[in-house]
Amino acid sequence: MLLKLLHKFLFDKILYISESVKQILLNIGVCENRCFYLTSCVDTQKLMQTQSSFREEFGIAKDALVIGTFTSLYPKKGVFDFANAAKEVLKVYPEAIIVFGGKISEGIKEAIAKEFESQSKVIFTGFREDALNVIKAFDVYVFASHTEGLGTVLLEAMCSGVPIVVYDQPPMSVLIEHKQRGLCAKYLDSTDLSRQILCLIKDKNAGEAYAQNALNYVKNFDDCALKSALMELIKQTEQHLKGI
Repeated sequence: MLLKLLHKFLFDKILYISESVKQILLNIGVCENRCFYLTSCVDTQKLMQTQSSFREEFGIAKDALVIGTFTSLYPKKGVFDFANAAKEVLKVYPEAIIVFGGKISEGIKEAIAKEFESQSKVIFTGFREDALNVIKAFDVYVFASHTEGLGTVLLEAMCSGVPIVVYDQPPMSVLIEHKQRGLCAKYLDSTDLSRQILCLIKDKNAGEAYAQNALNYVKNFDDCALKSALMELIKQTEQHLKGI
């Protein structure tokens, strides 16, 4: 209750990073004219120039099929959803390599490892700061998070040139518009998640087109966009103060 009152009456402007966050603010009674969109941003030029050494690091052949995720690996981030989908993919492509990239607890790691018959096909990277180095080694990147404010790692992945699968849930499904910038699986449906992954494996031309569209779209979230938004925020704040 206190938090709602603070948001409704204390602040002149409240920043939101996605439409889903804005909707939360509107639902608790914040006036729309007090909401200000301030995008998350990534250094798109630097990220696009990243060269991946991940396959060499882990001894993965250049022509090997690699399906992976990279995020904080806990249930709400879809780690078990991805694991279930990956098992279905391995039924069709038994030689595929499955990568769980990012921080993971030993308990979750052990639980997931037990799900796979051949653990030699599964890689757990542990915590790493070089997300794009890992993602660029994938043939398909899967981001099965259940909910996000925006998802900075997803923005980074859009700079990779790798086709992406997410759930059909905002804001992920807004960034990765279905059959435009990637594929969206039915929300919380790991079976459909595997279907979408398999679609990208089988139709490489479509995957390349989606990845290129994602590269073009993510430029809307680069440093310049943030600078422009900050300048507009300063301008609106100055106008408000003059009116007091």
